[in-house]
This record gives sequence, C-alpha cells and structure tokens, in this order.
Amino acid sequence: MPATSKALETALKFGEYWQPDETLIGHDFMEFAPISYWTRNQKLDMEGRRLVHDFEYANMILDRICAFTGKKIVFQPGNHDFWMGQYIQERPELEGLINQDKMLRLGTRDIPFLKYGRIYRVGKAAFTHQLLKGRRTMTTKYHSSRMAEDYGKSMFYGHWHSHQVFTRVTWDSKPNTAVAVGCLSDLNPGWLRYAPNNWVNQLLFMEFDKQGHFSWYAPIMINGKFQYGGKIFGA
Repeated sequence: MPATSKALETALKFGEYWQPDETLIGHDFMEFAPISYWTRNQKLDMEGRRLVHDFEYANMILDRICAFTGKKIVFQPGNHDFWMGQYIQERPELEGLINQDKMLRLGTRDIPFLKYGRIYRVGKAAFTHQLLKGRRTMTTKYHSSRMAEDYGKSMFYGHWHSHQVFTRVTWDSKPNTAVAVGCLSDLNPGWLRYAPNNWVNQLLFMEFDKQGHFSWYAPIMINGKFQYGGKIFGA
C-alpha cells in the first residue's frame, strides 16, 4: 500500500480540525496508474502495482474523510478517475465487477458519484474538473481567465495541479472569480520523468452564509505545511 503524501496527510489532519459540514472529493482522487492511458503499457514501471492495493488505500482515505465530515460528502471524478470507465469500455465483460463507485462503497457510504464533467454547485460557487464550454479543454496558458469568461460564475477547478486566479467583474459589479486549485499528490511523479513543472500542493476550504455568498481559502503548502488562524498544520 502506498504511503500518504505529506500534503494529503496534512489536508486530512486539517479536516479533522476544521470539521466541515460538507466535503467535496474530487479531481483525480485515484491515480489509476496500472490502467491509465499513459502508463499501463510500461510493464516494468508498473510491476507490483495492483488495483486492489489502490482501492484499499483509497478506502482508507475515505474512512478518514467520512469520520470528520458532518453532513454530506460528494464525489466529483477527474480524468484519472474517468480512466476506469474507459478501461471497462474496452473490456465490457468487467462491467459491474470493478466499477469505482462500487469498489469505494459509495452507495453504502451515501456518497453521490457525479458524472464526469458535471458541474457541482454550492451556494454561489461552482466546481468542475477541467472542461470548458463546448467540450473545449483548457490548453491556454491563462486558463483561469478563460474559465471566468466562459462561465461568468465563480468557478473552482483542478486538473492542472497548479494555482491560478482570475476575477471578472460583470456589468452589475458582481465579481466572478475562477480559481485553479493545486494538488495533494507528490509534486514530481515518476510518470512525468521527474521533469520540472509548476505543480503546487494546495487545499481549498470555504465558508458560506445563508444567501450562498462565500469566502474561500486555498493555502499553498511547502513541504506539507501551511498556516491558518495562527496555527501551523503539518508541523
């Protein structure tokens, strides 16, 4: 079973401290390296990797999230999670045996499993993984500005593993902010051949009022550490 990254462990510890009413699990919760488009044919690198171990690890993380979340958990898949569906498309005889929602026991945990690409809304905030209008993907350098222009809503998204923010003020003086949130994984994985990148470790947490307005916080972690409210997490 893989070891928990420093950033993920810190995020889980913060969840125990923060005690959120709702947790959105999303944006490549599982890597699925043994069956991914990019690595499944790299037999030597994938030697010893088994899906059963990945699911055991993922369920362990889910148990911890369920323990500190007060009311509701929602699962929003990313493209890595979507690879499981693509894998079954190529092998329909496996349908019903290794579905991600079944292996993670989302039904018994009462966790809705959203369709890939679906936008999820809480109050006046919206969450997605990577897609823009008309099925366009964010290939531009300034994807947060594209996201704000295309949606005209405050949108929080992942996929890029980096941090970017763009605010667009509408004609009625309402600010809509698009925020790309980093990741909780290792910052230089082997499947990228350890090439330099702009990834950052980051988590997102928010507070809402009764009208749906919100304040958002997305601290960047350095070596698995960040500060909030005068307290150091991951120390």
